[in-house]
Amino acid sequence: MTSLIAQPRFDCAVAANEACVHCGQVVATAGQRFCCAGCEAVHGLLRAEHLDRYYELRGPQGVPVVDLAKRRDRKWLEAISQRVSSSEGLSRVELDAQGMHCSACVWLLEELFRRQPSSLSLLVNPALGRLVLTVGQEFPLADFVAKVESFGYVVGPRRRDDTSSSRGLLMRFGVCVALSMNVMSFSIAEYAGLAAGPVFRLFESVELLLATAAVLVGGSVFLRAAWGAIRARALHLDLPIALGIALAYAGSVAAWATHRPPYFDTLTVFVTLMLLGRFLQQRVLEKNRRQLLSDGAAGSLLTRRVAEGKTRVVPVGDLSRDDNLSIAPGDLVPVDARLVSAEARCSLDWINGESYPRSYLAGDVIPAGAFNVGDRAITAAAACSFEESALGDILRTPARSLDRRGTESAFLRRLAPLYVVAVLVLATTAFVTWSLITHDLVRALSVTTAMLVVTCPCAFGIATPLAYELVGAGLRKRGLYVRSADFLDKAPRVSRVVFDKTGT
Repeated sequence: MTSLIAQPRFDCAVAANEACVHCGQVVATAGQRFCCAGCEAVHGLLRAEHLDRYYELRGPQGVPVVDLAKRRDRKWLEAISQRVSSSEGLSRVELDAQGMHCSACVWLLEELFRRQPSSLSLLVNPALGRLVLTVGQEFPLADFVAKVESFGYVVGPRRRDDTSSSRGLLMRFGVCVALSMNVMSFSIAEYAGLAAGPVFRLFESVELLLATAAVLVGGSVFLRAAWGAIRARALHLDLPIALGIALAYAGSVAAWATHRPPYFDTLTVFVTLMLLGRFLQQRVLEKNRRQLLSDGAAGSLLTRRVAEGKTRVVPVGDLSRDDNLSIAPGDLVPVDARLVSAEARCSLDWINGESYPRSYLAGDVIPAGAFNVGDRAITAAAACSFEESALGDILRTPARSLDRRGTESAFLRRLAPLYVVAVLVLATTAFVTWSLITHDLVRALSVTTAMLVVTCPCAFGIATPLAYELVGAGLRKRGLYVRSADFLDKAPRVSRVVFDKTGT
C-alpha cells in the first residue's frame, strides 16, 4: 500500500499563474482553462446537466478530478441491482464513495439521485464516505452509479467499518473537559482565600472524586499504553506521561490525606490536554483514509464462474482448480487460466508495464493479473486455485494496521527512548535528593511529580499531532492524501520520483 495518493496536477507551470476553471489549481500553459482532462470533462457535465449551482456551494477553491473510472469493476453491482429489481417494496442500499469533500458534493449527489425514477431518499455521510439509498423496484442503480462516477467520484459496495478509535478518544476528551471544568470551579474558592473549615474540606473531597474519575476515564489511555510498552521492553513517550499522571494523582491524594495543598485541578487539565493531542494524532490518519474508497484487498475482487450452465458472480477467493471462468471485456483474470475460447487479447501492463496487448490462442495459459481488452467475453479454465495464484500472494500481503506504532511519526519514535531516559534520570535524581535532604517522602514525591509534569512531552503530545493535521489538511486541498503516519518524516529524504510508462 503506498504512502501517498496523488490526484492529477501540473505544478511545473506555476509561472503561468492561471487557475483551472473547475478546481482552481494552476494550469500548465497560459491561456488554458483546465489543469487536466478530468476537470474539463466534469465541468462540461455540470454545465450540460444544468448543475452549475455546484460551484456556488463549493466556493472558489475545489479539488482536481482524478480519473479512476478506467477498468472499474462493477460486477458487485449485479447482485445488488438484482435484489432491488426483484423486491416488491422499497429497498435500502448502502454504498461507499470516494471523492466527497464539501457540501457541494453532497448537493450534487442528492440532485443526481433525485433525477432518477423510483428514488425515495438519499442519506449522504461525507465523514464516513457513505451513501444510503432508499429506492423502489424501478430504480436504475447501475445507471446512477455510472452517472455519479462520471463526475469524478468512485462508488463501491459498503466495506468500511463505522467504528473509529478517535471517536472513543473524543468521548473521553469530552468527559475530561467537563470534569476539569468542575474541578477548577471548586478550586476557585481555595484560590480566593478559603483555606480551612468543613466547606473547604468538602470542596477538596469533591475535587478528589472528580480527579479520580478523570484518571480512570482519560489517564487509563496512557497507563495502558505505557504498560504495553514496558511489556514489549520499549521506551515510549507514553511512559513519562503515565508516570506524571500516576504520581500527580498519588501525590495529590497524599497531600489531601495529610491536609496539604493538592493538585487536582492541574492533574485534570493535564489529562485533558494529553487526550486532545492523542485525539488529533488519531484523527488525521482516519480522516485521510476515509477520503479513499476501501480496496478490501482480495475480498473486493469478484469474477464470473460458470457451473451447471449458470454464470454466478463469486469472490475470487472461492475459485478452485478447473473452475470455468467467463472473463468479460475489461475484467481481470484472477488466476492462471487456460484459454478455452478460440482466441483472446489481454493486456499485461499491470504485470510487466507493456502497454501493447498480447494475443492468446485456445490452450494457452493467461497469467493472473491480465485484463481482457478484447471486444467479447472469453472462457477459460482455472489452472490453479486463488490460494495458489501469484495474484493472491500479492493481495494477501497485510497492510499496516492502525495500531499504536502505525499511527505515530518516525520523529517521535526516534525521540522517545532518549527523552524517556533523560526524564526518568531527572525524576529519580530529584526524588533521591529531596528524600535525603528533607527526610520527607511526601515532599519528595511532590517534587518528583512536579518534575515529571514540567518535563512531560506536552509539546510533542499536542503540537506535533496538530502540525501533522495542518500539513495533512493542506495536502488534501492540493489533491494529495497521506495514508501512513511516517510519510512526512520520509518526504525530505526523497530525491527522485520515478513514473512508469503505463500512464501513472
